[in-house]
Amino acid sequence: MVTTAGAGVDLLLALGLPVEVKTFADADIAGRHARLRVRQTPPSPSMVAADRGGDVVVYVIPRLTESLARIAETDPSVAVVATDEGVVIWDTERFASATTPTEPAPTRGRMPWARFGLLRSLVRTRRPRTQIEIASETGVTQAAVSQNLKRMPDLATRTSTGWVANDPARVAASFLEEYPGPGGIAQYWYGIDPVVRQASMAARAGVDCLLSGDAAADLVAPWRTPRTAIVYARSGLKLAPLGFAEAAREKGTLAVIVPADPTIWPLAAAYAGGWDAPSNADPLLCAYDIRTSGGADADQASERLVQLVLARWSRGD
Repeated sequence: MVTTAGAGVDLLLALGLPVEVKTFADADIAGRHARLRVRQTPPSPSMVAADRGGDVVVYVIPRLTESLARIAETDPSVAVVATDEGVVIWDTERFASATTPTEPAPTRGRMPWARFGLLRSLVRTRRPRTQIEIASETGVTQAAVSQNLKRMPDLATRTSTGWVANDPARVAASFLEEYPGPGGIAQYWYGIDPVVRQASMAARAGVDCLLSGDAAADLVAPWRTPRTAIVYARSGLKLAPLGFAEAAREKGTLAVIVPADPTIWPLAAAYAGGWDAPSNADPLLCAYDIRTSGGADADQASERLVQLVLARWSRGD
C-alpha cells in the first residue's frame, strides 16, 4: 500500500498523540510544529541531515530502518511514522499500535492534478474557452493545460474560439473512474447533529471551507438522506469546542480534508458563477465523494448529481 500523509496522521491519532493539521504538508503534533515528509522508502542519514531545521521533521514511511530509528531515538528534531508497522518515534520515544490504520492507496508517481482539473473544467460549460481561460479556472499553468489537451484528443476538440468537450458524459465518467481522491490529510470527527448541519458548523469554523459529498448535494440536488459530511479546508479545523469528538475513519460522521489537489478551490469558484451554492466544491468532485462514501444508493445519488451537471452543460448554462 502506498504511504500517505493521511495514513500517518491517522496512526499518530490512534496512538494518542494530538495532531492539529495546518496544511497537507505540516501540522502541530503534541504542541510542536512539524514538517511532514512522505516517502515510499526511508531517507538516508545524509538526507535526514539535509532536512534538519528549526521544526521537527516527521518522516512518514511504510517501514522503519535501524539507522533511521537510531537517529529519531536520539534526536527530538527527527520523528518517524512507519504506517505499515504501526510504529511512531516521537520526541525520542517509541510508540507501537496493535493495529494500523488503513486508507485507499493513491496512484504511484506524480499526481496529474492538472488532468483531473481539466476534466472537471470541460464539463462546466459548453462555451469554448482558450487554454489561458481554462488554466485560470483550474489553477494550473497554461503549459499543463496544453500538454493534457494534447493527450486527450478523444475527449476535447479545439474550435475557432477555444476548447470544448466532445462528449461531456464521457468526460465526467473519465474523471469519476480515474480520480484517486484529493490527497492531503483527512481527519474524522463524530457529531450528533444532522449531517448537513455538522458540515455547516465545521465550515463556519474555518476560512474558505467548501462542502462536498452528501452535505453539498443536499443543497443543490437532494435525493437521499445525507449520510456523510465532507468539508474541504485550507488547514485543519478545531471542532472540539463545537461538540465534535475526534474519531476513527469508520466511526466518523464528518471528514475534514486538507487536500493536496490544487484545483479544488479555483474550480469551486468557477462553478459558483452558475451554481446555487458557492460554498460547495465543484459538483463532479461532490459526485466523486458521494460515490466513494458507501451505501447501497451511493452510485445512484452520485449519478443524479452528474446528470444535473450534464443538463446544465447542454443548456449552455
